[in-house]
Amino acid sequence: MRSAFGKPQGTVARVHIGQVIVPEGTRLQNEERVIQALGQVEFKFPGRQKIHIFWGFTQFNADEFENMVAEKLLILVGCGVRYIPNRGPLDRWQALHAGEHQRCPLLNHAHK
Repeated sequence: MRSAFGKPQGTVARVHIGQVIVPEGTRLQNEERVIQALGQVEFKFPGRQKIHIFWGFTQFNADEFENMVAEKLLILVGCGVRYIPNRGPLDRWQALHAGEHQRCPLLNHAHK
């Protein structure tokens, strides 16, 4: 009698709640195809899977990313961003926002 008493067979991966299983980076023009493909991949994994759309290498959704940059809650730093909350010491906040256009050469063209 093989596989008796519910003994485990095969190899499995331990996945925690909220852990990213299949990260995928793509261009905006391929977004619909990737969402469709990941929707089909969900059936290969047991349990409920969610598809989150992030902006680049950040932890923010694509919708809220542009709003946060406009409100100056995010400062562009290289490939990523730095989150600046609206609470804390005022002098620290002013120091972070004082030279933000001087550090990024891509934004300097508008202020010449």
